[in-house]
Amino acid sequence: MGDADSFLAANRAWARRLVEADPRAFERMAAGQAPEVLWIGCSDSRVSATQVIDQPPGKVFVHRNIANQVVPSDLNALAVLQYAVEVLTVPHIVVCGHYGCGGVQASLAAPGHGAVARWLRHLRQVRQLHRAELAELRGAARERRLVELNVIEQVRNVARSGVVRDAWEAGARTTLHGWVYDVSDGLLTPLCRRAPGGASLEIAPD
Repeated sequence: MGDADSFLAANRAWARRLVEADPRAFERMAAGQAPEVLWIGCSDSRVSATQVIDQPPGKVFVHRNIANQVVPSDLNALAVLQYAVEVLTVPHIVVCGHYGCGGVQASLAAPGHGAVARWLRHLRQVRQLHRAELAELRGAARERRLVELNVIEQVRNVARSGVVRDAWEAGARTTLHGWVYDVSDGLLTPLCRRAPGGASLEIAPD
């Protein structure tokens, strides 16, 4: 396990490498950001947004929480969404879940206590919404399907938000995407998509 000094040393080494590869990299970043995507993902340490889609600093605006939730009452998520859409005018919004998600696993177990348990109430609502489909599955298959269903429902929440609806009505071309990441092979799979002007969510074929 690294200590704080080792992390600081790693930071300096990283900054040197970046300047060696691109001497004006930090100069451009200091002038402002122009990300191409808002990434709404899980806080899991194995799923780094920029690494997963191999993008440099400045290309991905990020919001993360346990189990990649987009809750209508979460001012943090809504503020990030508003800034990304209205100020940064990102062309893409991605909600990305991942297999092996601890939040999803916890939502399938007996309710716990504290802040995590309260947060997971939102995920339990997704589980309840799809209880008939999930009842047909067992073990890992049930867990993986809830990961996927959760992503789809969170994309729906983004599409229903006032921020996105107002942006679409004003002519914004922001497209919504739901993806799932497999920590066992590092690959992303598209689950759903909502284009501006689309009447409903497009679900990717199995």
